[in-house]
Amino acid sequence: MLNGILLIDKPRGVTSHDVVLHVRKLLHQKKIGHCGTLDPNATGLLILTLGKATRLSRFFIEAPKLYKGQLILGIETDTYDIEGKIISRSDVDRIEREDIIKAFAKFKGEYLQTPPPYSAKKFKGKRLYHLAREGKEIQLPPKKVFIYDLSIISIDLPKINFSLHCSSGTYARSIVHDLGKKLKVGATLNDLRRIKIGSFDVTNALKIEELEEIVAKGETLGKSFIEFDAIELPFPSTITESYQEWRITHGQNIIAKVSNDVSSGSWIKLTDSRNKLKAVGVVIEKVGKTNMAVIHPKIVFK
Repeated sequence: MLNGILLIDKPRGVTSHDVVLHVRKLLHQKKIGHCGTLDPNATGLLILTLGKATRLSRFFIEAPKLYKGQLILGIETDTYDIEGKIISRSDVDRIEREDIIKAFAKFKGEYLQTPPPYSAKKFKGKRLYHLAREGKEIQLPPKKVFIYDLSIISIDLPKINFSLHCSSGTYARSIVHDLGKKLKVGATLNDLRRIKIGSFDVTNALKIEELEEIVAKGETLGKSFIEFDAIELPFPSTITESYQEWRITHGQNIIAKVSNDVSSGSWIKLTDSRNKLKAVGVVIEKVGKTNMAVIHPKIVFK
């Protein structure tokens, strides 16, 4: 069984779950999860967690995302993307470049976003897209997301190519829909590609057909696969002593050296002297004014 992270470049027209099922069959491995769903018609980076690494999925799901996409002004659809039913059309000839630049600038920073009616969000245990197909449109309350950057790459009306750097949980379709509202002509998402999740980049990812060829030839997965102990987590790490291993294994608090920027409540990666990942813990408290801290192992690997 493989333990680690596999980077996949998801193709258009399949769900993230379809990719997981296919990779399970290819690698003959049941324990595989993914970190952050992509819409079927979106492409790009999908992080698959294998074996023990599935227990680390939450840390990558919450990581910031970078996308490149294309929108079409003057069209609104029920799904907020080009695959949906067109519900309105508007003339975009009057839209000036300056208007577009100003509209884009309004999305930077904290933003209250309403999920699209066709999404995987749940209402009373049922996916919104199932309810929408039944003719029941449910509008969930807005949720705070953070837009680090929304930039224009090029404008060739009615199409605009853009770059979106955002927090987890942000819907690019909703951003595009709201942008169209601000410009008073409507807009829909035409294309979307995920470039980065945290520090992971799609340039290191395998296409499905490349993975199939590697498996058929019995070759190694290369830079697309990160071994379990080599996985970089988005928080500090500390090296524990061998005599503390029993306590860590049994989920008992330990005292270890931490960096100055670590505070109570912070996640911390616990490794041994051989750089083997033993656990992910939470800092309970700092010890006086020293660089020592009481740490509780929350996710333990045996």
